[in-house]
Amino acid sequence: MMNKALFPPPSHYAVTLLFALSFSAAHALPKVSAVPGGVVVIELAADNAGENPTAYFNKKPLLVLKKDNRWLAVVGIPLTATIGAQQIEQQSASGKTISHRFIVNNKAYKTQRLTVTNKRKVNPYAEDMERILTEKKRTKKTLAHWDPRELNDLVFITPVEGRRSSSFGLRRVFNGQPRKPHSGMDIAAPTGTPVITPIAGTVTNVGDYFFNGNSVFIDHDVPAP
Repeated sequence: MMNKALFPPPSHYAVTLLFALSFSAAHALPKVSAVPGGVVVIELAADNAGENPTAYFNKKPLLVLKKDNRWLAVVGIPLTATIGAQQIEQQSASGKTISHRFIVNNKAYKTQRLTVTNKRKVNPYAEDMERILTEKKRTKKTLAHWDPRELNDLVFITPVEGRRSSSFGLRRVFNGQPRKPHSGMDIAAPTGTPVITPIAGTVTNVGDYFFNGNSVFIDHDVPAP
């Protein structure tokens, strides 16, 4: 699982956490909410070959856990997901594919209207686009990394104490122009406040990004003992 924290430069910064699920105990299951931006947990079929099953959603690998002798796939639903029937694909060791269907329900997120004084951040100049596209490719490559090892700790802790200045899922409008929904959780804190990773992991990417500002990407690839 990949986590990204963003550190903008103003006197008060916001830490943005992407795909940080909250678990109450190790290998406890997340709260199920079958809506865009939510999570569903799907029980997989037993693999006759005795191997750990693998599962995919939109061709992307899913976190698979064993709990109470059942194999469960944890599915993060994108904010852009279509309302209605969706499915994941389970791949058995024998090569057989099994489909598991679930329903995504609608959710009305609040709308956040922001006035951005630096209009270049809303409508970038032509000379900015090369940097933006390069950073987009770099981010996509970083987030595409996947390690199938089992995690030994799924308890995410708050990385910094502070005011939640912008919630996950907000429909954002910048200077009257609709933009993509907010895919993180912003926590405002004074500059210099220590920030810790939600769980152990490996820093896989750092940089100063055009839209995100100073960013640190952490891969939570903690192997089980």
